[in-house]
Amino acid sequence: MPQPLRSTSKQITLQCTKRQLLVPALVLVALVAVAFSAWRLWPQKATSVASPAPGGKPMLAVLYFENISGDPALNTLRLSLPELLITSLSQSRLLNVVSSDSIFSILKKLNLADATRFSTTDLAAVAKEANAQYLLAGSVLKVGQKTIITVRLQNASTADIVRSEKIESLNDEEILPKLDGLASGIKADLNLSPQAIASDISQPLGQVLTSSPEALKYYTEAKRLHLNLAYPDAILLYQRAIEAVPALRWRTAPSRRSTRTWATGPGGTPRSRRRWN
Repeated sequence: MPQPLRSTSKQITLQCTKRQLLVPALVLVALVAVAFSAWRLWPQKATSVASPAPGGKPMLAVLYFENISGDPALNTLRLSLPELLITSLSQSRLLNVVSSDSIFSILKKLNLADATRFSTTDLAAVAKEANAQYLLAGSVLKVGQKTIITVRLQNASTADIVRSEKIESLNDEEILPKLDGLASGIKADLNLSPQAIASDISQPLGQVLTSSPEALKYYTEAKRLHLNLAYPDAILLYQRAIEAVPALRWRTAPSRRSTRTWATGPGGTPRSRRRWN
């Protein structure tokens, strides 16, 4: 009678190591695929590396907004508003805008990634790291049914307030058009000529991105999780962002079969499926 083979400790260690490496690899593949599909909803031309503004163009850094009321429902909005303004202003050929990814890296470097508000010293440090001549910061507040957004544009070297504006909206659908108007006003305050601004590129955010507040909310939160390396949760919200835009759902979203493969993980066990879905 043949004797059963005995597994050595080396074999066991090797098998465990392969399995441990396979799971994060599959997670990363899924994240890249879904994030790329969602990214198509959110085109950006912002400057990804902080460097001196070429050609004399002003460099602008947009920071996370402050949630004055402390309402948890506004936490996503305090992150999505800077994203929207970065996307709108990045269309311009007249200025350079620091990308949201670079802003996150700078804040993380300065130990400010989790800050709920920024001091004058914090703003100066961010401007130095980003080589920005101008900083755009703001706040969001809920009063009854009204959302109040306050924006401050300041000169980074002098800390002088160049522009201060308040936007009020009764629903999320009103925010995008008002941000379009705000972006036009910001360009006018950066010492750009009226003729140059009139001929500059400026498409409405609803056309550049999507008019779905739900999709924007999911995308913003997914990107936050993505940057913080919370890949499984990011995958789920990226997928929801895609599904929230009916016109793009079948063109960009991965197939149901692919989604099921990602959800189940290695071996397709029900336990993994419950965790990923």
